[in-house]
Amino acid sequence: RRLLARAGPERVDAALALRRAELAAGGLGPEEAARATAALEELEDLLARVRRDGALALERRHLAVGGREVMEWLGRGPGPHVGAALRYLTERVFDDPSLNNPSALRHELRSHRDSPGGAPREPGSKTR
Repeated sequence: RRLLARAGPERVDAALALRRAELAAGGLGPEEAARATAALEELEDLLARVRRDGALALERRHLAVGGREVMEWLGRGPGPHVGAALRYLTERVFDDPSLNNPSALRHELRSHRDSPGGAPREPGSKTR
């Protein structure tokens, strides 16, 4: 999921095709070529499964909720905390696409907010 999100489906497909062409061109020993081909086939299978599964939030805009819902759930107005919460939820949906519905996302945000770390923080920010 992260590979598709970062590189984009078109670039991933192009990279896989390039790797397959490199393997077909030779240059590797038989054992190394067999391992590389098996790894490539495994990656292709995983990517096909991710695409089939659907409900894939590749970007924040694909989330089932937006900033308004997050502000309501947090009981706060606009601010950087909303972006941090949306990034956190996007990461959770990367890990588990079945969470991409308002009820599950609200639960995830509340659970995270109530955890010892508190509300979602900006990446790299320090805990007080």
